[in-house]
Formats: sequence, C-alpha cells, structure tokens
Amino acid sequence: MSGRPIFILGPGRSGTSLLMSLLNKMGVATVVGEETITGEQNPEGDYEDRELVAVHKELLREIGAHPYLPVASDFLDGVDVGRYLKKISPIVESRLTGVQRWAFKDPMTASLLPLWVRYFNSAKIPPIYVLVIRNPAASVVSMHRQYNDSYELAELVWLLRVCDSLFHTGGNCFIVHYEDLFLESAQDVLAGLHEYIYQGSSRSFDANDLRRGIKSSLNRAQYDNYQIKNPLLQQLYSVLLESRGADFDRAELMRVVMNCRAQMVAFYGWADLAKDLYRKLNNQRGRPVLRGERKFDGPNSEPIAQLIAENRACHKQLLACREEVQSFRVKLSSLRKGNEKAEQENLRAINEKLRRKLYGLKASTSYRLSALMVAAVKKPGMSTVLLPWRMAKLAFLAFMAKK
Repeated sequence: MSGRPIFILGPGRSGTSLLMSLLNKMGVATVVGEETITGEQNPEGDYEDRELVAVHKELLREIGAHPYLPVASDFLDGVDVGRYLKKISPIVESRLTGVQRWAFKDPMTASLLPLWVRYFNSAKIPPIYVLVIRNPAASVVSMHRQYNDSYELAELVWLLRVCDSLFHTGGNCFIVHYEDLFLESAQDVLAGLHEYIYQGSSRSFDANDLRRGIKSSLNRAQYDNYQIKNPLLQQLYSVLLESRGADFDRAELMRVVMNCRAQMVAFYGWADLAKDLYRKLNNQRGRPVLRGERKFDGPNSEPIAQLIAENRACHKQLLACREEVQSFRVKLSSLRKGNEKAEQENLRAINEKLRRKLYGLKASTSYRLSALMVAAVKKPGMSTVLLPWRMAKLAFLAFMAKK
C-alpha cells in the first residue's frame, strides 16, 4: 500500500465537493456511483465515502456528541479506540490499493481528527491535508437555506470546524479559497495544489484546461447582504484571507487559532449541557416504557398512550422513508451515469457509421469524377489538359474493380 490519503477539510457548504471533483480530474481516486449521494445542493455527488461517514456517525453517537457541538479533547479515552481503528483500516487499505492518491471528505472529520492521527501513526501513513475556505457569509447563508440552521449557529459551526481543522493539523495544510477557483489566476492555484499533493511527480497536468472546466454557475456568491456578527470568526477569516496555498505565515495563523479556541473553551459549559440533553433525548427516542417508569393516569391515559404509540410508529415510518429516499438517490445517480455512458457510446457508433459512409462516398467513382471536373473548371491549366487522361484512368480502375 504505497498510496497516500488526502483529507479535504472544511466547515461545510464551502466548496469541498467542487475541489473533490477537481482532484478526481487530476488523477486522485475518489468515491463514485453508489458510494456517494447526489442531491439538490450537490447534483454531481457529494464525494463523501458512505462507509467512513457511517464510522464517524457511530463514534459521535457513542460519545453522545452532536456534529455542531465541540468534541471533548479527551473523547478517545472513553471509547474502544482499537475497535474503530479495525473498522477504518480495511476501508482505507481498499481505497489506497493500486492508486497513488485517494481523497476523502466529511464535515465531521475536523473534530474527529485525533482518531485519524492515531490510525495514521499506527499504519505509518503520511496524510495530506487540504483546507477549503469560503467567505463565511456565503457559507452561513447557504447553511441557513439548505438546513434551516440559524445564522448564529452556522457562524459557530464555521468557526469550530475551521479552528479544529487547523489545530489538529498544526496548520500543515494547503489552503484553497473557494472564490479563487473562479478567477483567471485559478490555474496557478490548481498547479500549486497538484504540486503539493504529488510532490515533484512527473505526472502530466494541464491546469489551464482544468480551470476552463469549472462551471461559473457554481460561483453562487450571494450573501443577501449578510454581515458576520461573531468577532472571533471575523478575526480568523481576516488572517485566512492572507493565507493561501502552503506558503503563508503559519505562526500568525496558529496564534489566532489558539486565541479563538481559548475564548471558545470559556463557553464549553453550555456546550456540555447541550450534549447532555442531546444524549438523553437520543436514549429516550423509540425506547419502550420500562417497569417502574411513570405512566399516564386518568381518563385520558389510554388516548395519550395510543397517540404516543402512533407517534413512534410514524417516526419509524419516517426513518424508513428517509432510507428509501436515500436509496433512490443512489440509484438515480447510477442511472444518470449509466445513461451518460450509453449516450456517449451511441454517439460514437453514429459518428463511426457516418465516417464510414463519408469514406465510401469519397471513394466512389462518381465523386472522384466530379472532383476531377470541378478541379479542371475551377483551376484551368494543367488540370484541364490532364482531364481526359485522368478520366480514362478512373474509368479503367472502375472497370477493373468490377471484375
């Protein structure tokens, strides 16, 4: 297993899917087909590895954490780390088999990087980190529209995930600004990224051609005049604007990151309370009434119990419907790609048929005779003088071909 993993980090709604598609065109292996999910916000697929995302979700459930809340720095002490490493190892090994580079992304990765660091150290695999930054106003508005998150919560999520990404990697990453991908200088960004991930490889690469393939419609830089309110986020983004690629003032950036984290820790008490409530809510969802547990009494107890049972049944149906919708999305994605492949093969067949027909037409006696006569009339001279001899030669060849 000689390949290296590339971890694409970002706060969410920041352009990580676009970057994954560009990496794929650079020759980096990514998940495709049934392994990824398409949706309105990512019609070509979100490039998230379903198996590894499932491991992340299982870990979050075990530690009672929410994807939007800070994860305790010692969260690995309360779980069986070996069990999760055994889940991760075969997946990563299969993804890296036979490839030079393999890229993975999941918004939850930023907070769970300590688990991955343990894995990389034990497997002796040097990872490559790429951080995608988008104007936080655009990301916050996008999260509000897509997930109905409040603007204040979306700002905190952006700040938390970017801080976690930089803290756990020590700032040793390549920083890509989403907006730069739509500028004329995007080819320089892509060339620098290619050099960073392949590090001196002789692989052929046309950054200008790749830049032309970026759809301008993806540059949805509409913020609805939204202004970022969180002062820590403003401070961090102002430094990130001066940080691009792999050559930036890492010490200054990390100083700001550490300052942001120190001030955020002062409010972790509220986050811990929220996590406790979230854990209790998860424990009670769908749980049957236990012996000794309080029951409803009175004339309305039976209707209430019936409503609770119906509510639980509806909740189970809702979960089943969501799974079915997810399955249909996967199938639709596969059908779309299958149809595209069939259309390409059909076009190739038609093109080959027309090419042969054109070749047969040009090889016909009537076409060649017409070409001789047109040449003699259009350019009088030697063509006109040699016309009878050429016509006789053509007739002779046509006669011999019929024998």
